[in-house]
Amino acid sequence: MQLDIILPTFNSEDTISRTLESLIQAEKKCNFIKLNILVADGGSSDETINILSSYSSKITIKIVSKSDSSSEEGQSKAFLHSTGDYITVIGSDDYISDDYFMELDEFGLNEQELLLPQKFTILTEDDRGLIKTKKVKFAKQFFLHRYSIPLPGIGWITKTNKLREFVRKRDNNLMTTNYKIASDSELFVDLINAGWKYKKMRNTEATYYFLEGGNSSSNLIRLSYEQCNIHCKNSKIFSLDIFLVYLLRRNLLRFKRIFNL
Repeated sequence: MQLDIILPTFNSEDTISRTLESLIQAEKKCNFIKLNILVADGGSSDETINILSSYSSKITIKIVSKSDSSSEEGQSKAFLHSTGDYITVIGSDDYISDDYFMELDEFGLNEQELLLPQKFTILTEDDRGLIKTKKVKFAKQFFLHRYSIPLPGIGWITKTNKLREFVRKRDNNLMTTNYKIASDSELFVDLINAGWKYKKMRNTEATYYFLEGGNSSSNLIRLSYEQCNIHCKNSKIFSLDIFLVYLLRRNLLRFKRIFNL
């Protein structure tokens, strides 16, 4: 089976090799899968494109855009080039465990299911430049969807054709530009409203690793306002509880910022 990897990049020379190496190892481990990497680049001015080209003999890579105005635009462009049985989004400063795709062979997915890994490991860089684990998070489920997406907007896997039907109804936009930071939140809320379900991998070791410090991490208060708007707008009953949850979260973030926690 073919699995398409949407890979948005922008000046990713420091991390992209690690991302690609993890995908190469995953393809070797899961020998029933052929990976097809669809790169949407935001106009990198460093060595990102050259590094990608150097891996073309090791794994299938196609650069579908070199001038995206945003990650959301790039992901939508890449999705329109997808032809695989399954599709996922991997960040250019992220990587995966080598058994990440094993479940697709044994259990597969239903038509409107998003498969999530057991663990999301957040990495941080210390003063010496060494990467270490900061925390491990697990996908939020059930009633928590009222207040949050499952975590995060990357690493999920689903069937391409069913998602394509959904995207057609959104004017061929996988990711919209309605929000500056919370576009993945909007996508997931829209999917839930359209009847999609989240499914955790049975493989308890399957892990998605991402490096702290992306756009969302550096704009958590702005992200909170946008996510609150998305969840309040989509609430089928009253939304006061959603507003209060996000108000509390913003005050906690401000407290941590003041005291550098």
